[in-house]
Amino acid sequence: MNKVIISILALSIILASFSVSYYFLILLPHSLETKRTDELAVECKNLYYERTKKDGYNELGTIYTFDKTEKLCLYNISSPSENGIGNYLIDLFTNQTIASYTYYRSPSSPQAVETGDENVYKDKFNKYFNK
Repeated sequence: MNKVIISILALSIILASFSVSYYFLILLPHSLETKRTDELAVECKNLYYERTKKDGYNELGTIYTFDKTEKLCLYNISSPSENGIGNYLIDLFTNQTIASYTYYRSPSSPQAVETGDENVYKDKFNKYFNK
């Protein structure tokens, strides 16, 4: 009878230690990471609204997304004009241009001017915005 009680007690202690270890090693870090990701998503949205006001664009003329895996707050600007177009993909957390492509043809010149790589821009745009 004593051996059964000791065995049950030992098993209970082992199960309790596994439960506590699981909580501290797996559940708690995951919930903290989820909370931080949610905070970054809110910060991204706020940065987007600030940037559209600063750039003079309304929310309908631009788009943004928060990429949870890479922790990027991406803002896409496409600004067409009668002489060309400018496309920019910007990370609002770092304010760095991730990809861009511009095409401009001056009315006085038959030669168009291109900067950036259209395929790189389209690939990055599709990667982040067309999931």
